[in-house]
Amino acid sequence: MVDRLQNKAFFVRVVDATHPTKGRFIFIDTPGFDNPTVSDKVIMVQVSDWLRTVRRLGVKLAAILCLHRITDTRYARPAGG
Repeated sequence: MVDRLQNKAFFVRVVDATHPTKGRFIFIDTPGFDNPTVSDKVIMVQVSDWLRTVRRLGVKLAAILCLHRITDTRYARPAGG
């Protein structure tokens, strides 16, 4: 199943993990926003497309975690920018 979730045409990387008592987890690594080579809009469209594809495959989303380096500026630009 994880192989079907990989997007070879873009930056989505999928890692499948199993917790001994909590069950299966699928971690998704996507490009970050403020990427100097790809616009935020392109990244958001690609992530949205990936999520639609996953839903069609019957994968149920339980949570979304957005992580960033602690040293990053919290808000690099004004909202809506």
